[in-house]
Amino acid sequence: MWWPQGLGKIVSLLGSGRRTFIPLGAIAGFLNIPFGVTGPAIAPVFRAELPLRTAMVATFAMAQTFGHLAKVILFTADGFAYLDQLALLGIGISSVILGTWLGTRVLRNLSEQLFGHLFRFTLTAIAIRIILVALFS
Repeated sequence: MWWPQGLGKIVSLLGSGRRTFIPLGAIAGFLNIPFGVTGPAIAPVFRAELPLRTAMVATFAMAQTFGHLAKVILFTADGFAYLDQLALLGIGISSVILGTWLGTRVLRNLSEQLFGHLFRFTLTAIAIRIILVALFS
């Protein structure tokens, strides 16, 4: 599995096995509010601990859902007016439903090996994009 050495050292500090998720969740939850994009950073831990693609995707999706719900609650408490953004919310919710429907069908037809390759490729592409945006923005 593609796993940068630095991430391996960080994960070893978090613990081993599924107990890794508790401190990882705390760190991701803390960083999710100011940075908003912690999914690509924590996804490799989910993949390492949940080698079956269906278990990994389902668990990761629920973790991301709880993270986003926490943000909705905090932003609402801070006065963000979601009603002013109904059109964007409708597009976002529709996209999630369509993506879940399509993703479920694609995931069903992927082998574990192909899923692993696509997973590593996608995370690498996201990392390169984040670096380029940071350098050239």
